[in-house]
Amino acid sequence: MARWRRPPWRADRDPDFTRLWWASAVSDLGDGMTIGTGPLLSASLTDDPALVVWRPFAAATDLHRSTAAAP
Repeated sequence: MARWRRPPWRADRDPDFTRLWWASAVSDLGDGMTIGTGPLLSASLTDDPALVVWRPFAAATDLHRSTAAAP
């Protein structure tokens, strides 16, 4: 009779690694939800298609803040 082996993804791992893996998975899920729902929110707030298209660019480049040097 063949001996049962634990699958590689269920191997005994360090608890810190498991915590890091889950934190990364939750963060990736949140990023995906933001990417998916951001344009829908923009479309619900404005009727101008150009604003919906340019929203990801503005968010990525942080255009809503002043570019002036601090005093």
